[in-house]
This record gives sequence, structure tokens and C-alpha cells, in this order.
Amino acid sequence: MGAGQSGDDRFVTALPGLLSRPRGRWCTPLDTATLSTLYPTHAAYVQKFTKATNSLARQGFLLPGDEQDALFTAQQAPVPGPAG
Repeated sequence: MGAGQSGDDRFVTALPGLLSRPRGRWCTPLDTATLSTLYPTHAAYVQKFTKATNSLARQGFLLPGDEQDALFTAQQAPVPGPAG
């Protein structure tokens, strides 16, 4: 787990471009090995991302349209990525 990360909030680091900030400001991209450990399958990634995104929406941090956009983007993301 990265510094300052816990539980399902790691999804932010796994989806480049969704919450774009200069490197080191909000998150540090995870390498393929770490992503594969955290999310052994694409379905596992989408499940965790969906749970975290729904939680953010319930708390009012995401508007419904933004929630749907984020979920669509996660479904298309190449996570965990190619092996090797």
C-alpha cells in the first residue's frame, strides 16, 4: 500500500487521467506488478473501483453523471495490465 493510501481509495492511483494532477500531488502511479497484486483480475479491479465510486457518490463527492463516467472509464481501463 502506498503512503497515505488505505482500503479502496487506491483505485485513484490505478486509473490515470480520471483525476489528473501532476505526479506526486494526489497520487503516484502504481507499477504493473503492484496493480496485479492489488487487482489480480480486471473484474476484481472494477468491483473495488465500483464500491469506492459508489461510496464517494453517496457522500456527495461525485455527481451522478461523473459517477457513471468514472465507472465506464474503469470498465475500459487496462487494469491490471499486461504481465511482464
